[in-house]
Amino acid sequence: MRLRWIRTKDFLDEHGETYDVLDEHNNVRYVTQRPQVNIYRNLSLLLTRLEAEFGLSASARSRISVTKPEEKIHDPLANFIAKRPKIG
Repeated sequence: MRLRWIRTKDFLDEHGETYDVLDEHNNVRYVTQRPQVNIYRNLSLLLTRLEAEFGLSASARSRISVTKPEEKIHDPLANFIAKRPKIG
């Protein structure tokens, strides 16, 4: 989908967003929008929704909260003392 968006963007960059419609005498009847403009717009909206869905947009990332896990300290002496039987 992203590749199609890129190709459409490249096409519009090269050819522009509009084109001339000519009559039988090669006179410009009117200027109209290329179909690729709507394709590009629809793909842009879809990609934006997917980015939000997967947390790839800035606003989606701001809603993610992550807690730092507690660090476990490896202390052989503390482990030995905790495991030894209590006397008394």
